[in-house]
Amino acid sequence: MLCLWHVILDHEHGLVGCTRVAAKEPGVVCTRIVVFIQLEAQAEPGGAGQVDGGECTAPKDDRVPAGTGGRTEYSNIALNYLLNDADINFLANQHFTDGTPLFNSRELSHMVDVKNVVKPSLTIGYLACGLFVLIGIVLYLSKSIPLLIKGIRLGAWVLLGLIASIGIFALVSFWNFFAAFHSLFFQGESWIFSYSDTLIRLFPLRFWQDAFILEGIIVVGLSTLILVLTRPKQKEPA
Repeated sequence: MLCLWHVILDHEHGLVGCTRVAAKEPGVVCTRIVVFIQLEAQAEPGGAGQVDGGECTAPKDDRVPAGTGGRTEYSNIALNYLLNDADINFLANQHFTDGTPLFNSRELSHMVDVKNVVKPSLTIGYLACGLFVLIGIVLYLSKSIPLLIKGIRLGAWVLLGLIASIGIFALVSFWNFFAAFHSLFFQGESWIFSYSDTLIRLFPLRFWQDAFILEGIIVVGLSTLILVLTRPKQKEPA
C-alpha cells in the first residue's frame, strides 16, 4: 500500500516528466494510477480542503487548487521525495508560486518518518515477490504443479481473509482504523495536522478512505479471479 512513484502524472497529459524511467517498476506505476484516480474523484470545487466526506472544510487557500491538475503537481513532489535518495532538503526547498514554503517544519518531520517506513517496506516487498517467484519456479521445474496451485490458492484465501478483517474494522470506524495504523509506525500525534496544512489539503482523510476501498476492491477481485482460475476440476461421472 506504500508503493509510490518516479513517473509524473498530469491531469491533462497522463504520464509525463523527466523521471519516466521508473515506469519499469510495476508497483510504482500502479500506485501512481491509484493516486491519480483518487485525486480525479475529489476534483470538485472546494474538494481539496474537505476531510471525511465534507464534515471538515479547511479555510480557502488558492495556493492549493481544488481541481486535480494543481494537486497532482504538488502531490508528485511529496511522492517523489519518498522514493528518491535525497534528504529532506528536497522538500524544504519546494515553494508555492507566491514564494512561501510548500511544507512547514512539522510536515517535513513527518515526511522523514514516512520515508523511513516506505523505503524498507518497498525493499521487503520486492524481496518477498522475488522469493515467491523463485519458489514457484522450483515447484514448477520439480513437477510439483498441484502443490504450486495449492499454495497460490492458499495465498488468495489469506488475502481475502485479511482484507475482510481489516475491512470490518475500517467500516466500523475508519478514523480509528487510520489512527491505529499510524500508531504502529509513528510516535504520538506527529502524523496529525491542521486542515490548513499542505499534506491535509493534498491527502485528506477522505482520500485515504477511498484509496483503501479501491485497493480492497482490486485485491478481492484478483484473489477471486485466482481462485476461479485454479479451482479443481470436477471429475466427470463414470
